[in-house]
Amino acid sequence: MARRSNSNFFKQLDAWGRKKKEQREFIARELLLRMGNRAQTPQFGVRWTGGRYEEGKIPIDSLRMIKSFTVAINFRIVARGRDAHVKAAGIVQPSDRFQFWWATPYAKRIEFGFSGQDSLGRRYNQKGRFWATMTYNSWGSIKRQVLRDSENA
Repeated sequence: MARRSNSNFFKQLDAWGRKKKEQREFIARELLLRMGNRAQTPQFGVRWTGGRYEEGKIPIDSLRMIKSFTVAINFRIVARGRDAHVKAAGIVQPSDRFQFWWATPYAKRIEFGFSGQDSLGRRYNQKGRFWATMTYNSWGSIKRQVLRDSENA
């Protein structure tokens, strides 16, 4: 009786393992990229839009806010700038945790809104833009889409 070889089975198992590893890497990269793209979706400031704005988009009266975008992986800053998420996506691994924020001193005021008087005596009653909050709230839908896309990657 001829001895049966398991080499084909092990080759298939190895190929399946490589595919799953690539799929996990795709998911990690795509989550970071899509969350960063969502967070950095710009909108011209109210001085260019006649006072109108769309909640959930980062205002760009100046590029200072967008350029202050900072990404950390495993609590270590890995990139800063407009495309920080693109740079960070090149090194993120499936088990990594990523965070991002804007390093300008006024980012929180723009995100949540503010009212009152500034140090120069100007009075404000600014509604929040909530672009970071809306990005955070879109995590579930972005994750579901990335998982669907990973099946086809």
